[in-house]
Amino acid sequence: MLLWAKHSNASKRFMWKAHHYFDVYERHMARFRQQEGPIVMLEMGVFQGGSLDMWRNYFGPRLELHGMDINPEIIKYDQPPAVQMHIGSQGDDAFLERFVHQLGDKQIDIVLDDAAHQSEMMIKAFQWIYPKLSPNGVYMLEDVATNYNPDLGFYIKEGLRRPGTFIEHSKMLIDELNAFSFKNKSEATAFTRSTDSIHFYDSMVIFERKPRTGASAPVIRGKLDGAQAERSRKKFAPGR
Repeated sequence: MLLWAKHSNASKRFMWKAHHYFDVYERHMARFRQQEGPIVMLEMGVFQGGSLDMWRNYFGPRLELHGMDINPEIIKYDQPPAVQMHIGSQGDDAFLERFVHQLGDKQIDIVLDDAAHQSEMMIKAFQWIYPKLSPNGVYMLEDVATNYNPDLGFYIKEGLRRPGTFIEHSKMLIDELNAFSFKNKSEATAFTRSTDSIHFYDSMVIFERKPRTGASAPVIRGKLDGAQAERSRKKFAPGR
């Protein structure tokens, strides 16, 4: 793992990450290192700034890094335009609206949510910021294992299969991802048309974007005869 071996010690500032996160990061982020032009990243949850240095070291000088945290002390990491800090809560609609407005037409390539780990806030931030992703961007959430534990102090709305957690919200988004295959195709949403895949890992959920216009066309080789051929023709016909 290049990120772990070469870049995780880029800063002396404190950083806490589960070891397997680094493999997941590289699996979904490495392609941006080959991207032409600037790379725009938002990290929600700056804490003591250790990961800011890691991302700058990993992506290099083309990275435009935005950090979001409720702690006003993060302003000391502000080094515009390369590093820009935004002080506020990911659960605050007014703050998120200002952030989106501040971005203007700019799109974000990578979002990493390592902030409050409270489902209500995670969902709210996702709803505001996911539409600001670039057409081939990635939205990553970590430490979502908190969704399963109702005994972690202020995580009062969490619990296994409890409605309202981000994990349960993600499960419903699986249906939206597949909406082009619904009998009523008008149920396809903006999420359906802009999302390529959803990935679940231990304590992580990843959304990969890609523009889509409908269900993928089948690739058929060889020839079927008789009634079976007719059944297959109807089953796999475009616009099924």
